[in-house]
Amino acid sequence: MRKTQLAHAVWCACALQLVLTAAPGTALAQEWQPQLADAGARKPVDPIRINLPQLQANVLQRLALELDDVDVTATVVRQGNQIVFTPPQPLSFGDHQLRLVEHGADGSITERGLWKISVRKTAAFREASLQGNVTINLVRRVADKNLVSPVPDKSQANGAAQLQGVIADGNWKITAQLDLIANSQITQMPRGAGHGHSDVGNFLFTGETGPVIAKAGHHSVGPDSLIMQGFTRRGVSAGLQSNDKAHSATAFSLRSQDVVGAQEGFGVGDSEN
Repeated sequence: MRKTQLAHAVWCACALQLVLTAAPGTALAQEWQPQLADAGARKPVDPIRINLPQLQANVLQRLALELDDVDVTATVVRQGNQIVFTPPQPLSFGDHQLRLVEHGADGSITERGLWKISVRKTAAFREASLQGNVTINLVRRVADKNLVSPVPDKSQANGAAQLQGVIADGNWKITAQLDLIANSQITQMPRGAGHGHSDVGNFLFTGETGPVIAKAGHHSVGPDSLIMQGFTRRGVSAGLQSNDKAHSATAFSLRSQDVVGAQEGFGVGDSEN
């Protein structure tokens, strides 16, 4: 009995000594947990900061940071009780996975933190962009000899613009494509005189949310068939599509004749056409 009590006392003393050897204020390896400093939406080049408890130097040396399963530890710097990762290249818009692991001396790997970070243009939208391509042509005649009547204007100008925009967030997305045309010679406009020097060409607005897709403007519906082949007209459509986009069902109303100009709207106002 005395030997058992003595052995128990020796074991308790050893355990107490092991606990006391841990540095004051230092988290034990088996219980510490990091915290992501900013869990909100971020921009593509914003630094990612992770708060750490007070750790021993040998523990810090065993930490590794992964972004989308790629080790980025070499680009991480330590600032006080934080480790900071600044993307060397802008991150793509959308969700990314961040993982902090600790490599044990025995070759084991312990996951210390796992977070999902969202890269967005703004807090309101995950993605918002607008692109444009503008072409302007200026012409001035320097001689008037042997001109055929009616004589065109001495100075002429024409141009075109192609605009593209995207707004997306979560599982919904809105895209827009718009062509604008202009000409100082009204008679050379698609609709001729009486409709101004500028007008709208082809355009398309598309909205997607989950399996639902809706379109308004110049587009085709469904694959080519004996009924419709290369049939692209102005109109509206709405339908459902499978995740792989291999199957779809669409209801549509398209103009039978091609139309140009803003006054025609979405091309569904004339029931006879």
